[in-house]
Amino acid sequence: MSHPSDIQLEQYLSHDCGWLRTLLVRWHLARCPRCRQRLEEITQERQFQREVGTAMQQYAEAAAEAEKTLRLPKPPTPPEQP
Repeated sequence: MSHPSDIQLEQYLSHDCGWLRTLLVRWHLARCPRCRQRLEEITQERQFQREVGTAMQQYAEAAAEAEKTLRLPKPPTPPEQP
């Protein structure tokens, strides 16, 4: 087997490939330090994306909550023109 692509490694991590592809990728990973390293990088990238997504969700929730309680003063009414 040639080196699995990033897409194949993503599918392997997500359990989205068939049993034969899983077996081939697992066999390859057991013998290829370069692909094991790439798999680790993809795993770390996924974790970072989850953390960023969680932080963004928390920020959006905090912003929505702040918007409920924030009361901006009304702008002054301009004087009437004669």
